[in-house]
Amino acid sequence: MSKAKYTEEFEVFWKAYPQKKGKNMAERWWLKYKPDLSNVLGALELQKEEKRWLESKKMFVPCWPYGSTWVHEKRWTDGFCIEFEKHLEKIRATKEKLQKKRDAIRQQFSTRILEANENELREVYRNNMLSTGYRESLSPVRFLIDELRPEIAKQGVKK
Repeated sequence: MSKAKYTEEFEVFWKAYPQKKGKNMAERWWLKYKPDLSNVLGALELQKEEKRWLESKKMFVPCWPYGSTWVHEKRWTDGFCIEFEKHLEKIRATKEKLQKKRDAIRQQFSTRILEANENELREVYRNNMLSTGYRESLSPVRFLIDELRPEIAKQGVKK
């Protein structure tokens, strides 16, 4: 019995898909539709997250269809339940807020950090830790320092 050869993209999809049934037929549909792998994998990850979220809320969680059915019905284009959409929107809003905070911190500290040497960076970190009183507020500063270290090295600033 010879082993069937599948396209590389399809194999990547199949490895990620949770219901491992109907592989031959799934690849036939895959070859017919020629979907964008990154779109498919992105949608698949969101669907997996939706199922985990539904389980955590003790809501009905439908079974995964066979892989061939999922590809044939172009299930990567499916929407999500309303509750999960709201959950995703909250996540997006939180990420947006965090990005704005990070940008503000970058703006505030980037010039100083780029001009600083390693010891001065440690001092900035310590001073912020003492002034804020809690560690969580420091993580963006620490992240920014780590992120800008290559730029400091490019400028030839001594340690």
